[in-house]
Amino acid sequence: MLAIEVKELSKAYRSPLGIRRHEALKRVSLNVPNGQIISLLGPNGAGKTTLIKLLLGLLRPSSGGATILGERAGSMRSRCKVGYLPENLIVESHHTADSALIYWGRLNHISRGQSRVRREALLRQVGLSKWAHVPVRQFSKGMRQRLGLAGALLHDPEIL
Repeated sequence: MLAIEVKELSKAYRSPLGIRRHEALKRVSLNVPNGQIISLLGPNGAGKTTLIKLLLGLLRPSSGGATILGERAGSMRSRCKVGYLPENLIVESHHTADSALIYWGRLNHISRGQSRVRREALLRQVGLSKWAHVPVRQFSKGMRQRLGLAGALLHDPEIL
């Protein structure tokens, strides 16, 4: 089974009045075998972020389709198999590192009990164990990114 399969995937945006159409992604096809590490390279506006958002179900394609580990890209089943760290992670300022991971774990169907051991290990791994109970509003951008990485890994995803 392929980790990711993309067939003729396209995404077009329309201007607010619907007059102009901008094609951000044009009939992209690719296959990513299991165990492969890939990079998306290209200039600004090439469609890299659009492709990722389509795979995660954050955008709907204009045409074409994709699967992740055999599941329709963007479906709840496929999203539970993916760990994702957005470029600009937003964490509600009232959260601590620990409470943010509890929240993200629940979004990925992980109980408090199940995630407790994972949270501690991941916070230690990303160098935030001493910051577990500090409000995220006191974190630097780098610390927030490390917290986001822990969140992306929390549910032990098959694809990162």
